[in-house]
Amino acid sequence: MKSNFDFLFRIPLLFAFFCISSLHAQYDLSDYEVCEGPFTVDSIPFNLSGIAFNPTNGLYYGVTNTPPTIYEIDSMGGGSRKIPLIGFQDVEDICHIQHNSFAIVEERLGRIHLVTVEPGDVVINYSPFDLFIQLAGTWLDNTGIEGLSFDSISNTLYLVEEKLDMNVYALSDPFSFIGNTVAPDIPFNLQNSLNEIGDTLITDMSGILALDSCLYLLSDEGKKIIQLDAYTGVQKDTLFDLSMMSQPEGICLGAGGNMYIVGEANEMMKLCLDSMLLDTMMIDTMGMDTMMMDTMGMDTMGMDTMGMDTMNMDTTTMVLQAAWYRPVIYPNPSSDMFYIEDIFCEEALVEIYNIKGRKIQSNFVKDQGVSVTNLVQGIYIINVKCGDYSWQTKFVKRP
Repeated sequence: MKSNFDFLFRIPLLFAFFCISSLHAQYDLSDYEVCEGPFTVDSIPFNLSGIAFNPTNGLYYGVTNTPPTIYEIDSMGGGSRKIPLIGFQDVEDICHIQHNSFAIVEERLGRIHLVTVEPGDVVINYSPFDLFIQLAGTWLDNTGIEGLSFDSISNTLYLVEEKLDMNVYALSDPFSFIGNTVAPDIPFNLQNSLNEIGDTLITDMSGILALDSCLYLLSDEGKKIIQLDAYTGVQKDTLFDLSMMSQPEGICLGAGGNMYIVGEANEMMKLCLDSMLLDTMMIDTMGMDTMMMDTMGMDTMGMDTMGMDTMNMDTTTMVLQAAWYRPVIYPNPSSDMFYIEDIFCEEALVEIYNIKGRKIQSNFVKDQGVSVTNLVQGIYIINVKCGDYSWQTKFVKRP
């Protein structure tokens, strides 16, 4: 028979499991309503085709295809920075990866570029050392990859094709393919999914948002958002009408769990979660800021009846942090030094492996950076250890 002490020992883990499960909860399109717009983004003159949110600084990044440019804006479209993309062609969408790193797609070339937007940048130049993934096949104007979205939970980059087959592509562990040509997987037949929905006006795809097991697909010509299961393509909720927009082109998840839709020429619209949902769960850019536990009868966890005035929740904290921590390395790529953001243990062991699996160096890190001056140019695996937990990520050493 299990003792009360054994049960109490398990409470932190059970609490952590509850929190983690809640963080994975998906919101259906029927949970959203238009709360702002569509309104004109005055800081962007025309050709607004994609949008991304950076939770690191709370800002949004719009992209235009002609001329290729990244615009740093706030949630109401106010502009603070214009960053021309020199040497890039037909940039259609942008998505956030980590820290100040983003992925952008060149439709006609079938290329996924990894770019870093640092504070103070006034221009991003294309160079032979640029980090990009070349997609196999021939990509034509207005028929190629129109949208992309990175799901950090599954470490998968999702892409959507504008015309022809209108395929959804999935590229697992995408940054292991940097510098290579790859044919991404097709997890399901999108055309079959659209046929089952039965809306004959959905004849193109213009944007995509990936959230764990859900895909939110944007149709410019159909002026709708479609919510599908990321693995089966089965429709998960009703269609969301965007007929009030002229040409919806891009979609992202922003602060507060709100969705932002942008489109040509320079429109922006904000979709907010239903207020009744926000009464029970307050979410932030990473899915949860604080949890309202009233429905479980738990404003506080008082254990007096079991002889405990307070409970040490260190185990819970560690489990939650370990479940959601992803090592953010910056700058990446780098030629001399990198840092790891938000290490939650007092001292982390950082190991560097080459692509053949051979350990090159190891360092114990607190707040200081890791020197990579002795590494040759190439791709490396960084293994970060905090106590009994470990994570891996990719790092690119530049000359």
